[in-house]
Amino acid sequence: MKRKIMTKELRQVLMDDFKEQVARDVMDVQTADYVMKLMTVYGVNIVALRQFVRLEDGLKPFSRRLLWTMYHDHKLYPDGRFVKVPEFIGHVAKYHPHGDIDTGFNGLVRPWENNAPLLTVRGNKGSESGETAAAVRYLDAKLSPYSFDCFFSEFDKDTAVMTNNYINSDEEPVFLPAKYPNFLINTSSGIGWGFAASYPPFNLNEAFSLTQSLIEHPEMKRVYLYPDSPRGYNVIDDGTIADVCEAGIGNIGTEAEVEYSEEDHALYVSGFPEKIMFEDVMEKISLKVKAHKISGIINMADTSSNGTGSFSIELRKDANPQQVINELFDANVGLRASATLGFYFAERTSVVQYGMRAAILEWIERRINQKQKYYIKKIGKDHNRMRNLSAIIPVIANTDSYSLAAKIIRNSEDDESALQALKTEFGLSSSQGSMLLDMKHRDSNKAKVQKYENEIKTLAERVDEYRSIITSKDSIKEVIYEDLEEGKKRHGKPRVCRVIKEKDRTRQEIFYRIVVSKRYIKKLSVASKAVGIAGDDEVIGAHPDVSENDKIVVIDTSGRSYTIAVKKILPSDATSKGNDMVSLVGLKSDAVRSFHISQELIDNVDKGMLSIFTTNGIIKTTPLYQYITNKTELQGIVLNDGDKVCWAHIYSVEDADHDYQLVYTDSGFGLAISMDNITTQDRATKGSQYLKLDGETVRGVARVQLNDTVLVITNKGYCKKCELASIFETKKRRQAMIKLTGLIAGDSVFKIIPIDSSSDSVTLSLKSGEKVKLNLAMDIPKLPRLAQGKKLVPVRLGDAIYKVTMG
Repeated sequence: MKRKIMTKELRQVLMDDFKEQVARDVMDVQTADYVMKLMTVYGVNIVALRQFVRLEDGLKPFSRRLLWTMYHDHKLYPDGRFVKVPEFIGHVAKYHPHGDIDTGFNGLVRPWENNAPLLTVRGNKGSESGETAAAVRYLDAKLSPYSFDCFFSEFDKDTAVMTNNYINSDEEPVFLPAKYPNFLINTSSGIGWGFAASYPPFNLNEAFSLTQSLIEHPEMKRVYLYPDSPRGYNVIDDGTIADVCEAGIGNIGTEAEVEYSEEDHALYVSGFPEKIMFEDVMEKISLKVKAHKISGIINMADTSSNGTGSFSIELRKDANPQQVINELFDANVGLRASATLGFYFAERTSVVQYGMRAAILEWIERRINQKQKYYIKKIGKDHNRMRNLSAIIPVIANTDSYSLAAKIIRNSEDDESALQALKTEFGLSSSQGSMLLDMKHRDSNKAKVQKYENEIKTLAERVDEYRSIITSKDSIKEVIYEDLEEGKKRHGKPRVCRVIKEKDRTRQEIFYRIVVSKRYIKKLSVASKAVGIAGDDEVIGAHPDVSENDKIVVIDTSGRSYTIAVKKILPSDATSKGNDMVSLVGLKSDAVRSFHISQELIDNVDKGMLSIFTTNGIIKTTPLYQYITNKTELQGIVLNDGDKVCWAHIYSVEDADHDYQLVYTDSGFGLAISMDNITTQDRATKGSQYLKLDGETVRGVARVQLNDTVLVITNKGYCKKCELASIFETKKRRQAMIKLTGLIAGDSVFKIIPIDSSSDSVTLSLKSGEKVKLNLAMDIPKLPRLAQGKKLVPVRLGDAIYKVTMG
């Protein structure tokens, strides 16, 4: 949706009417009506000059002029020096005469509010608690990498829309030709005459990906984003966010993150909504406690660290933590607020209101126009360079003329006379003569000729490339798409704010993050980032958001299953090993897989199946309900001598026909097996032989789709990517396996991993402590099935790969 608040024509009519009446020395109007008309013109100008952002660059006038001063007047580039803020902040007044400049600057240096900071600042930038930044005389600053890349990496005065500053002493851009849709990234708001604009922050990766989707599919409907901020609050999805984004105006619910720690019986509060300072929240809570409107609280303490605002709430021993949480949110103390969306954008003579889809599509169209101007300018510059080079090559190619040119330059009194002599002697233009004048004449003329001829060839190729781009709108869109892709790589960060469905807001249970290794099980807080698994151990299952009332089922190599109630698992932290499952449930051998048995899974248990794979190629599938009992230990499969379980998998019978498990051996043979082809058998029985191993054993199993690309890693450090093919699927028992990779002598497969879109790198950990991080797209080649991989990991004698982590 797009709504224009005031047109250029309306403004002109009002001004013409005013001029006509002044010329007649008559004001034949109702004073109130006429003042309201002029106030509309005045209000729109105030909005355009001070309060609202431009769609093209997502910047308010002050922010744009500050960046322009730093770039144009002081050249404070990201790779350059820091300077004291007072050295340049006063010069912003040359372009921006409105408001308190220091206050405007402080609004741009808050790292807890900006997904992509426009400035890199050294010094006290303030804090989320409400602490103000240090006075500007104590701060050093320069343009941030994002700011330079977005606004100035392609800046050219000849293609930008420039205007004189208000004192006509210099030029400034009406808007910066932004490479990215910056209006979606950082929080901002503005109040103008009759209008209130608000631009919530959205995740850069998500915003750029959405823009890419609209480049490819402009007909897309239901275009929306969830707010995301370094503050880390929760975003409440009440089902209206898509409608709010479509309209470009409305409220999106947000609330602070409140976590309960069973270990110290306390609540930890963090992730405060926009414009909420946690010290204000603590003060309001204290008043509510004194008024007996919140119960169960003994004390509160500031637990902020590393610039993030948080505090803890110590609870009484008999307090119900969920009850306290409910009272906190009901008491209106600032833990819940709205992220307001008001997509009003300033034009030169109007204010335009867009929905999110319309705003992004309009940005794309304007970006296409900017790109076209940019390439046309580039073509012109390259053409001029080619003409100049073509003109001076004959001069320097001939030894006599080259010597004459050098003699003219040496014997001239100054550069101007030398330039005129060169133009006259060789019939050159001023720019061609200047090029010859600036040349180092000590170099070989033959070397110069070759160098310039090569340059002409390069320029000609580049001009052809630019021409092919500007002649096709789709080609320009492809360039913009690639710019956005590169922007995600350079400046993107993972989402910080969680999105919570409205129905999940009232948490009646406490949730944990359960991590299971071969011998230990850990119950961590949901917010815990670190796991803390010992180097010789390996994670075999990670389960986020596990309820205190849920269960974890663990399968070990002996084929037994163990049902562990989450309530019986003692809380852990990243520094401890966790609960020893031998002591906890009598684990008989190393665990190979674990599963989260939630209430939802129990409700649909009739559709669930649990399959077990062994190293000797036995596969067995059993209805899941046979494992959901009150018994702690059950026999899942009866194994033959020397056999052991290497993998287990839960799936739905409804998905069995497209649920594939890739089984592979040490020597690089493998087969993708459809779970639809596995016969169901009761628990505590032997399985069936589905694989013809010819004396080998199964190295591992991975869940895949037949069109997946997999990463193959060998023990000697060879890596490759390989596309799976439909020929891998087995249709009958004892299917011969297919060679998946070539191996050098003495090498074997370490692991085969399907690559999903969420991963862009892989880290391989060696027992020596060395870690090798590889980019999936750039470092690891995609090779045919039978080819061996590329040596990428330096596995030395006595060392070995022991862990692979996708990132």
